[in-house]
Amino acid sequence: MRKRHLGSKRSSFSCRRSPPFFGLLFLPILLGLVASSSCRLNDNTIRGQIGPDPDTNAVTDATPDAFGFADQNNLLLSTLYYSEIVQITGIDKKVDITLSGDGSSEYRVCSDISCTQEIQAWGAFPATSLVKKKNYVQLRLTSSSTYNTLKQASLKVGETTATWKARTIALPPPTAGPWKQVVPGKAHTCGLASGGKAYCWGRDFEGQLGENGDGDNLTENIPVLIDTSNLSAGSSFISLVAGSFHTCGLASDGKAYCWGRDFEGQLGENGDGDNLTENIPVLIDTSNLSAGSSFISLVAGNFHTCGLASDGKAYCWGRDFEGQLGENGGWG
Repeated sequence: MRKRHLGSKRSSFSCRRSPPFFGLLFLPILLGLVASSSCRLNDNTIRGQIGPDPDTNAVTDATPDAFGFADQNNLLLSTLYYSEIVQITGIDKKVDITLSGDGSSEYRVCSDISCTQEIQAWGAFPATSLVKKKNYVQLRLTSSSTYNTLKQASLKVGETTATWKARTIALPPPTAGPWKQVVPGKAHTCGLASGGKAYCWGRDFEGQLGENGDGDNLTENIPVLIDTSNLSAGSSFISLVAGSFHTCGLASDGKAYCWGRDFEGQLGENGDGDNLTENIPVLIDTSNLSAGSSFISLVAGNFHTCGLASDGKAYCWGRDFEGQLGENGGWG
């Protein structure tokens, strides 16, 4: 029995040798016994077979599990945006990280899901043997300065690559001027810009923005173009008026239109009494005007509308509970 010491703990261990053998006859048996020799510490806490060194022969995985970043669309121009924070898994060694892309893109590496503990601060430079299993990565970039334009960044971690795409808003908002006219309603505003284009913004629950015929009636925070598909070819609005929940406009060909709430008949569109909300401009019924005359100006109250015709006659329509239409001496 031979004793040996291991490190500073001076633990001794012993190895069992093969039993004696006689002659070459027992050589195959000897080789089998040697191959199965084992050693142990004298206190019996560790045993092991003779075999490959795991430190020098271990197989490592440098290819992370697939990861990705959700694309972002309808972004503001020239604005810094951040991707979500994602975790890196599926590796058992530290791996390299590289970044490519535009929009002054950068990445960072963190040890926690909130990225309060940065392993690598924001930057765009490559790094070797930086990212390990259960680290987190995040991207950021500045969106394009032009509309409907894509910026992207590709992050390669080990042998796995993920690309993040960020696209700016598809259509530019209408120019804010020069405005020729701006009129406020109760919860919406409309304006007439140069060139005859008309816009509205604000509350659209009753269709008072006149922007569409799909009935979505969504609030708009920036000016949206009024739908002029019902106007005569070549004509455009030359003036606008706004009531509480309806809007009217006078076109360049002398025709007048209203849109929005019509519960009180303030749109003046018909005499059938259906009083339906209209999401786009509809032609005001002028059958009561004198032959050859047309409206030259319009004004709007809360729930009624009035117009001045080219022959000097005035007309009103809509709610008359308080006699605001001026059509008779009694209550309407």
